[in-house]
Amino acid sequence: MFLSSKKIFSEIFILIVSISTVLNADSVTGILSGCGLNQTAKAYHQTLTPGQWPTQKAWRWYQELGVLKGCNYLPRTATNTTEMWQKETFDPATIDEEFGWAQKLGYNSVRVFIQYLVWADDPEGFLNRLDVFLNIAYKHGITTTFVLFDDCAFGYPPTTEPYLGRQGDPKPGEYCPYWTPSPGQSWVRDKSKWPSLEKYVKSVIGRFVNDKRILMWDMYNEPGNSGMGKDSMPLVTKSFQWARQVRPSQPLTTCWWVHEICDVITFHSYSNAQSVRAEILKLKDYGRPIINTEWLLRRNGNTVEDILPIFAEQCVGWYHWGLVAGRTQTYMHWTSKKGDPIPKNWQHDIFHADGRAYRPQENELLKKFSFDRWKVDSAAKRWSAAKARHWYDDRAWLIGCNFLPSTAVNSTEMWQGETFDPVTIDRELGWAEELGFNSIRVFVQYIVWEADTQGLKQRMEKLLEIADSHGISVMFILFDDCFIPEPYLGKQNDPIPGVHNSQWTASPGRKRKQDDDWSSLEKYIRDIVGHFANDARIVVWDLYNEPKRQSRPLVEKTFAWARMANPSQPLTTCSEADDLWDVASYHEYRGQAVPAKYAERGKSTRPVFCTEWMARTLDSRFQTHLPLLKKYKIGCYNWGLVAGRTQTYMPWGSKEGDTEPKVWFHDIFRKDGNPFDQAEIEFIKNVPDYVEPKIRKEKSKC
Repeated sequence: MFLSSKKIFSEIFILIVSISTVLNADSVTGILSGCGLNQTAKAYHQTLTPGQWPTQKAWRWYQELGVLKGCNYLPRTATNTTEMWQKETFDPATIDEEFGWAQKLGYNSVRVFIQYLVWADDPEGFLNRLDVFLNIAYKHGITTTFVLFDDCAFGYPPTTEPYLGRQGDPKPGEYCPYWTPSPGQSWVRDKSKWPSLEKYVKSVIGRFVNDKRILMWDMYNEPGNSGMGKDSMPLVTKSFQWARQVRPSQPLTTCWWVHEICDVITFHSYSNAQSVRAEILKLKDYGRPIINTEWLLRRNGNTVEDILPIFAEQCVGWYHWGLVAGRTQTYMHWTSKKGDPIPKNWQHDIFHADGRAYRPQENELLKKFSFDRWKVDSAAKRWSAAKARHWYDDRAWLIGCNFLPSTAVNSTEMWQGETFDPVTIDRELGWAEELGFNSIRVFVQYIVWEADTQGLKQRMEKLLEIADSHGISVMFILFDDCFIPEPYLGKQNDPIPGVHNSQWTASPGRKRKQDDDWSSLEKYIRDIVGHFANDARIVVWDLYNEPKRQSRPLVEKTFAWARMANPSQPLTTCSEADDLWDVASYHEYRGQAVPAKYAERGKSTRPVFCTEWMARTLDSRFQTHLPLLKKYKIGCYNWGLVAGRTQTYMPWGSKEGDTEPKVWFHDIFRKDGNPFDQAEIEFIKNVPDYVEPKIRKEKSKC
């Protein structure tokens, strides 16, 4: 349930979090505190909450879940959560009947509010009733998300404290007149009462800590609603801490304020389709699965017909409000008054009390709902570790570089018809061959494909032909989040003298990623990978270079689209995507040549590639790193080959007018083929075996 007071604070928080990528945590905390959201600031500063699920774990959970669809549920015989859960009014027969109706719609989950006060009065009886409820739901193929705390209150005036015993009968014409929060406003504000709230959280979650019938724990519904504002934030944070101390196997979430400490992201929206889509796109910045836990307000354009397509295209699971028209009277409008007739256009609910569909056409849509292309995506399987290891063990050690011809300032200039330069490519790959390089990593630009699909593939074919003539395989990169500028066609700007890689652009670019329709991006991936799916000259598809956190949904789609083409080559990306890649890859411009986790993986599980490395002034050098990469047989691609229009021999952070450094940052050859360092050339040609450094022993002073 949704009140307008929430929206202001929610939007402020989302705005502040969205700029957090350019501010440090202290700065963001200061801004939040300055807005009067001190507890929100505190919660933000504790982003790395002990026990929070890693992003990869959250995505694995969501993918295994499949298509989540369900509703917020109270039986029609309950006017609020107290009446639902008290011993005298708990109604398993009605619950069983109504879950049968939900099952026929294909629903596989329900979101259910529980009441602290009922637990406090009868802890063991309350937990036993939860168990009975879970059994009934699971019998119908339905999991449960329990909501432990809630700030929502309705009625005139709103009832801000729950109470035991007989609950009020519905007032004809009024929306949910007896809904009460949990645990109640006085309990939220009085910290001396929190030890009992902590016991409640740990008692409930502890009872069902590993229960497969529980899908999620929704720790707090709409904190700040009913005039609570920021007063609820300390309890929100504490509830997460208490829950994580129990270590549940299910994820934790809440719908407002503190998405940064949630395991999965949940939100409410009773707005029109355009606003719902915009909200989802904002929430994608968190890089975690997204589930809508409240929606359906028909007269506001928030209809089954309009909202389901948004959830389908964005792969968002959902719980609408609610199931059966009953004592809550949530088919009435929020603004309805005592004595108002039942509206023709219900606000919520799907069934009449006798099981008849309110709108049969809606039920058909709900029944048929699935994520767009979900079944196809899920059917595309990654390589097994054994297959990947077998594929790699039969190969020689791959050593090479990231390659752009010296005449190209970026990937657009490399691949456009008017600036594609096979003569320079042939000459420079000849120098690579002389070094003993047997592979190159090459960026491809989406907008060139979009403008000249056949031409790009012909030019890729030409590059493969040239590379193969020099005994060199190719790893193509199809998407790239590096650097902010949007790609553009036509003449590219000349490099800014002295500046490292001043004209590099992303692929496909932020604007295209934010488009509602990714069909063209899908076509690009499937076209390119499909065209070269059985080409032995391609060693690996690097689908996405350095994706930003918010790009995770597109990364997943990219892997799914590529697998639809059934390539004979493995897939990778340099992000932490253990659940997606066939072979692992990483970038390392400083520090260890082979981080421990990759050394172990390289020896025992999936093959590993270091797809970007070598920055001399950061101590990432051929003499120190190549022997170790060779020892672990980690395929490696330094940046880059020839000092050209990218000016990557300049260091990161160089400024306009800076002169060529005495020690180059990247690159090996000058444009005329002369090496930057002849001794380095000889070392690359004859990489020695790795020798463990001797440990110096201090002489005793005794």
